[in-house]
Amino acid sequence: QTAAARRLTEAVLRRSESNLARAQHLSATGSFSYVAETDVLSLSDETRRICGFDVALEISPAAMRDRIHPDDLPLFLEMLGSTDREFHFDCRVLLPDGSIRYLQVIADAVRDDLGRLVEWVGAIRDVTDRKRSEDALNEVRSELAHVARVATLGELTAAIAHEINQP
Repeated sequence: QTAAARRLTEAVLRRSESNLARAQHLSATGSFSYVAETDVLSLSDETRRICGFDVALEISPAAMRDRIHPDDLPLFLEMLGSTDREFHFDCRVLLPDGSIRYLQVIADAVRDDLGRLVEWVGAIRDVTDRKRSEDALNEVRSELAHVARVATLGELTAAIAHEINQP
């Protein structure tokens, strides 16, 4: 391959990587891969940002596990140890400032010719805003249901009082 063709190929690759990074940022979706045999974790810059890691640092699997909310860690570890072809679950990550992010995780098992698991490749999506909106909506619905019950009880009380006062 000529030097000019190699430069062109490298330029196309850089542009493709740049477009992927921008698309991941716009969609709040990051990617990762994990090789269990060597315990090597690779995270996209967007995954690092979502999980509160410095983009310039390498992140160990242990550091990633430490970010998973303690209540969600057993499911996370179960999924990584799974022999299924694919997994999909929701979990929370604890950020260094104490805040919580809600994530959707989906991953696919990459297997060799003998069917042995080689690597997990997947994506995470930050659904924190949606989760908070759903929680706020559920709270408003609950309050509305309570107000409706109180209003109905008030109407019933008024009707009973009216019947007692004017049989």
